[in-house]
Amino acid sequence: MGSNGLVRFSPGELPMQRLCGQVKVLLFIVFTVLIIATFDFRILMVVTVLAAAALVSLKPNWKLVGALMAVAMGLNFVNLVLFYLFNPQIGSEFVGTSTELFRFSARLVMPAETLWYFFVRSIKVLAMFLVSLWLIFVVTPTQLAAGFNRIGMPYKVAMIFSIALRYLPDILQDYRNSSASIQARGLELDMKKTTLGAKIKGIFTIVGPLVLNTFDDVGTIADALDLRGFGKYKTRTWYVEPPYSKADKAAFVLVGLTALFTVGYIIYRFVANPMMWYPF
Repeated sequence: MGSNGLVRFSPGELPMQRLCGQVKVLLFIVFTVLIIATFDFRILMVVTVLAAAALVSLKPNWKLVGALMAVAMGLNFVNLVLFYLFNPQIGSEFVGTSTELFRFSARLVMPAETLWYFFVRSIKVLAMFLVSLWLIFVVTPTQLAAGFNRIGMPYKVAMIFSIALRYLPDILQDYRNSSASIQARGLELDMKKTTLGAKIKGIFTIVGPLVLNTFDDVGTIADALDLRGFGKYKTRTWYVEPPYSKADKAAFVLVGLTALFTVGYIIYRFVANPMMWYPF
């Protein structure tokens, strides 16, 4: 099986897909740490462009990407609204100046610096989303476990990521089957034909039994692993991790350069304690 649209089960033929799991995991880690460490728009834009270019090269299912992005940015919008209601001056605290554009009330003012902070934070979320999506589309569950194991994580823990990624499509399929089943019994979930409250109630009707069924499946998987002697030895081999190719070695150079830049930037932040970069 090659892919089900979300999770890959074979490496694929594209250059990025043929990288070893260790390189894929390291690329994800160093870029994730860099995104978390910075609020500098210039750095975040470079990472966003690189991640977007990498994702485009994989030729993903754009309908699925669009749906996931809509959810991610929708949650980000809710998050920004809550940030604003809690502290309207949050951007001014980062930048060090306050330029009021308009106000809703005596407390709810809108400084230009807060708008800039919200914009940068949205780019930060977008960059993290693209990097995470790149990893999902480029790595197989076994490569993910092998990659984490080769960078020092115990293989018993690394296998958790592999099993979770493998099981995700089954959960989604179970949800679709349950949804179709209850709709066949007369419970409408189409937003065009029912209210938001009824749809949410219907979703909870599906999710409850699905969660309980998942716990049963976890027990089945654990028993299967025990019967196969999983965890008997301290180490294990990974057939999906061949010797490093030229592309892997080149990717290691990118990992090293990004890691050095990230460490240098973090040290600079602690020493110089710079405010958020603000071009205005």
